[in-house]
Amino acid sequence: MRYTDILTKLGVSVDDKERQEKFCNNIYKSILYYYKKIITLNEVLMIHNNLGLYVNHEYYINVGNEVSAYELLLDILYPLKNRFHNSGQVREHVDFFEFLARISILIQTDFFGTDKFLTNRVKEELEMWKLPYTLTNGIIVPKGAKELDEALVSDVAEWLVDYPLAKKWYIIALKQYSCGGEPRDIADNLRKSFEEFLRGFLANDKTLDNNIGEVGAYLKNRGINEENRNMLTTLMRHYKLLNDKTAKHHDLSDKNSTEFLLYQTGIFMRYLLIIKQEITP
Repeated sequence: MRYTDILTKLGVSVDDKERQEKFCNNIYKSILYYYKKIITLNEVLMIHNNLGLYVNHEYYINVGNEVSAYELLLDILYPLKNRFHNSGQVREHVDFFEFLARISILIQTDFFGTDKFLTNRVKEELEMWKLPYTLTNGIIVPKGAKELDEALVSDVAEWLVDYPLAKKWYIIALKQYSCGGEPRDIADNLRKSFEEFLRGFLANDKTLDNNIGEVGAYLKNRGINEENRNMLTTLMRHYKLLNDKTAKHHDLSDKNSTEFLLYQTGIFMRYLLIIKQEITP
């Protein structure tokens, strides 16, 4: 039984802020695993660049070409604060949502992604504290229905391996969604992903709008009946209109609407990939 389940049975509630603190504190204890593990200076610089963080060149020059991975994680996730405690200078984790964003990028790097320790610890702690997030293709995203997350997010991200531009924009949209990004930016990147997917799928260079008819023709050639063809192409036209309004006019700003666009993008791409590859849903 999870700790939070025990507290619930005892009638003790744990608010979101406390869950977030427990998560960050337990990750802090976990990263001792990396104390004796060495990471090269080039990898350190690359990670800072991916995170968009300032690099203290003087510090890293002084320590040489190899750095403790533990020290790197402390620097990124639990930076020193400009105040002191009896035991020395204080470290505090960065803002929770920034913490999740940085963890997502870290566990996708070659160094931290290879041994899977940090990835597994993050997964376990998210579950332990029942935080509404899940790991999807190495990215922490808000948790929806498990079946939807697996079928329309995780599976689709993996299937896009043959469509690198589509995957690129899809992953960017997932990152933005996980960090509470602007709905207009998420919508725009989902559109780019779907548009690039269709270009690769249909082997042309047309816009999303102009490829909707091409999808209908493709489905007809594959023997899909008229009702299903019309339903899909009609939904795609509505999707484009809804996406355009979100991206251009801020007509939609709530999480549920953005989540709908995310799942709908997955539905379209999954459906076409299943037909092409004859994968059983």
